[in-house]
Amino acid sequence: MFTPISRQQFAATALVESGFSRWTRQKTRGGTAILTFHGLRRDETEPGLLDSSLHLPVSQFRSVCAHLAEHYEVVPLEQALLPPPGEGRPRVALTFDDGYHSNLRLGLPVLREFGLPATVFVSTAFVEGHLLWFQKLDLALKRAAGERLTVKLGGRPLDLP
Repeated sequence: MFTPISRQQFAATALVESGFSRWTRQKTRGGTAILTFHGLRRDETEPGLLDSSLHLPVSQFRSVCAHLAEHYEVVPLEQALLPPPGEGRPRVALTFDDGYHSNLRLGLPVLREFGLPATVFVSTAFVEGHLLWFQKLDLALKRAAGERLTVKLGGRPLDLP
């Protein structure tokens, strides 16, 4: 029996199964990987209208943080470019783009729970109440009537549900 999964689950599974994560670990050995997050959402909350694919459920974020705390040395971003102090666990730095309120409300308690540092980049236009370009596009698509939308990009049709 086929069990449907989300696009994010499919993409994550495809990356792991393809060997991409193993390849990146080998290529970044001796360096620091940087993991970037955007917004988080409560588990029971459906993604909102705006850039819904970028809001990770907080339970998934907690699982990621637990894994990182156990298997990686999580360093502040300013240490990411410094050479590692000899052999040890692989290093990673955590960042949040766009400065969503959920970074503080949902992310900070999880980061504190595992003692992990992170850097938040704040988009000043967004703080002043302006939507970012991809949020405007997502909102327009969500408000559009109909089941499907076909647009031309670079002369080629793109069919969207």
